[in-house]
Amino acid sequence: MQQTIATEITAENAFASTAIASEVSGETWEAMYALRHAADFLEHASALIANGATISDPEVVDHFRWGIMKAFEFNNALSEPLRGDLSRDCFVGCAGGC
Repeated sequence: MQQTIATEITAENAFASTAIASEVSGETWEAMYALRHAADFLEHASALIANGATISDPEVVDHFRWGIMKAFEFNNALSEPLRGDLSRDCFVGCAGGC
C-alpha cells in the first residue's frame, strides 16, 4: 500500500509491455484493464479495512463499488454464452465458500 507514484507507473508500464508483447488489443485490451482495475479497487478497499477503516467507511464503500463496476465491465465484454448474471452465477459450485 506504500507504493510511490514512480513504483506504480513502473508496474503499470511493465504490465502494459507484457500485454503488448502478447499482442493483446482492442476489446480484449479493454476487458483486461477492466479486470485489472477491479482488482486494484478491491485491493485498496481491503487495505483500508486492514488499516483500521470500517466496512461502512465511505472510502471503503466507494472503492468497493468502483471495483464491482469494473468487474461488470469485464463481464459485459464476455461473449453472450459466457456472460453471467453475476448476482446468481458467481456462487455456483462454491459450497462452503469460495
